[in-house]
Amino acid sequence: MRDFVTVPVNRLLENCYITVSRDPYFRLRDKECRDVVGTCNGLVCLIGYSINKWTKFKRVWFRFWNPATRSISEKLGYFSYFDKNERKSVKFVFGYDNSADTYKVVMWRSGCESDPESKVSVKGFSLGDNGWRNIQSFPVMKEFGDEKSWTQFLKFSYNGVRMNYEFGRPLLKSMPLHLSENGDTVVLANNRQHRVILYNRRNNRARKTILNTKICWPSLKDYVESLVSTS
Repeated sequence: MRDFVTVPVNRLLENCYITVSRDPYFRLRDKECRDVVGTCNGLVCLIGYSINKWTKFKRVWFRFWNPATRSISEKLGYFSYFDKNERKSVKFVFGYDNSADTYKVVMWRSGCESDPESKVSVKGFSLGDNGWRNIQSFPVMKEFGDEKSWTQFLKFSYNGVRMNYEFGRPLLKSMPLHLSENGDTVVLANNRQHRVILYNRRNNRARKTILNTKICWPSLKDYVESLVSTS
């Protein structure tokens, strides 16, 4: 069972004991959704789907939700596809389009990994416009995959954060979630533990947070309460 929970950043950085409330209202299952696509200006985009286990026919829908006002849209943006080829990937992002003054879900669907030239389709769905539109001019940044175009931001030793090893390799991968305003502390999550790591760049030391529940930290999204409408 997945719930939508909020954890104040200042409580994380202070490494205070964090108690997460279990309000039934925040259960995604009760909203007929399975996951969070993203958040923007206090609006949360939820995704739900059903799969026919025999045909692998997958039906997907979205709901726009404002937890602060406890308002939620109807199911929107329905579309279906056959999910037989596991090598194909469908990804979604959610955000605000300044040029159109609306919130959008963008769907990126790749071809087969074995065929780099296979077609990639990109479509957009806007809140208030219950239909998908093709996005023709989708920029491709070739330098994105070139390590020379990247600037190193942070470097640290796994020994410094006391991670487990197996045959000389770490058992888990870490990802940055937040950087404190003064730039001293980096909040890191990993793919195995349900606590985050507070890494201090100045003294090269790390601490683990203390919570009363398990949280899937790699799924964390930025969220700020607002009165934005869901329609």
